[in-house]
Amino acid sequence: MAFILFEQTLTMLAIMVIGMVLTMSGWMDDVFTKKLGAILLNIIVPCISLRGFINPPKGATVADLGTAILLSVIMISVAMVLGLVAFGTRRRVDSFGTTFSNCGFIGIPLVTAVFGDDAMFYLACLIATFNIVMYTYGEWLLTGDASHVSPRAIATNPVVIASVLGIALFVAGVQLPEVATSAIEDLSDANTAIAMLILGSYLAKLDLHDLVADKRVYVTTFLRLVAAPGITIVVLWLMHVSWDIIAMSVFVGMAAPSGANTAIFAQQYDLDYEHAVKIVCISTILSVITLPLMFQLATVVL
Repeated sequence: MAFILFEQTLTMLAIMVIGMVLTMSGWMDDVFTKKLGAILLNIIVPCISLRGFINPPKGATVADLGTAILLSVIMISVAMVLGLVAFGTRRRVDSFGTTFSNCGFIGIPLVTAVFGDDAMFYLACLIATFNIVMYTYGEWLLTGDASHVSPRAIATNPVVIASVLGIALFVAGVQLPEVATSAIEDLSDANTAIAMLILGSYLAKLDLHDLVADKRVYVTTFLRLVAAPGITIVVLWLMHVSWDIIAMSVFVGMAAPSGANTAIFAQQYDLDYEHAVKIVCISTILSVITLPLMFQLATVVL
């Protein structure tokens, strides 16, 4: 697991470097990255939420789906409460970074390599749940605008629609045409490259000393990488949760570093996205150490 995580981190850093070079050479600017971020959030991320449900593992049941979603809700709730207790709405970006992990890019290669392709279905439940909460509660957290959690806003949210559609297709046993499946998968695959290019563009404008010297970043990173998964282990232990492939897949995604959307959302809403970039970068680097350790701790305790 540690090697796979290290490999994914290096891949992220490599693409970020390309984004830095493109920005320094004048190919990318704030206007471009903001538009690219909007495409990522409103088109590509919904495809990610849908993708995991259109190719379910053989033998997967509605009960498995329900278990994965329930565990996802529990784990997200732990991180959400932790972020609110630590930062409230005073430090919105830090609270967001504590709550939402990079469960897609970090989680997908880890769970599929360690547990097999079937684990992707269970992680998809976490990704869909994360995205629904992110595009409702998360947007409210960053903006303070309650309209983001209104029934109308939720019902018309692209991520919510994609997630509900994916679950409905799985429950009904409906297979999409090959053309549609391929289009969804191809768009989903663009997520990592686009997100990392945008982060690289942000990084190009930061001073390296500021990146590593900001003490606030390490507090948020500790909460995301250690406190949130640690408290989750205690909660799962108290609930006598079975430590099977479903729980393990969801836990790996939840214990991942702060998601790239922390910075992308921050730019979309004109917040301190430079601070958000620091959170994403530092937490990603340190997760090479913490994620295997937290998974091992969960295996011992549960």
